[in-house]
Amino acid sequence: MNYSIGVVKEQEDEARVSLTPDNAKKIVQTLGINVWVETGAGNRAGFTDNDYQEAGAEIVSPTELIQKVDIILCIQNFDLAQKAEKKVQVICFSNPLYHFNTLLPLLKPNIDLYSLDLIPRTSKAQ
Repeated sequence: MNYSIGVVKEQEDEARVSLTPDNAKKIVQTLGINVWVETGAGNRAGFTDNDYQEAGAEIVSPTELIQKVDIILCIQNFDLAQKAEKKVQVICFSNPLYHFNTLLPLLKPNIDLYSLDLIPRTSKAQ
């Protein structure tokens, strides 16, 4: 099975992007996984759509992205994931212990949420 990863554009107050062009290139070339990037997703982090295209990613609209991907990467913008009709995995920093109400729309059978802030950290890893 060939998976596809989608990178969403974050909200205006977020300067980070969930996947850099360098890492997109590694995913496309090494793993053979399709990467779809929402138009303008990397702009505030200093990456252009052209940077992602040169890395092998496809630039698409939000509507196209949600229809094409199996995995959604985001920092904290869950709006697009809420619109998913097919099965999707959402990997993000959701902070569910403090923002539970924000995540309620993601409680659907077709959405699996993986919150990176819940992964145990060790002092050795830091």
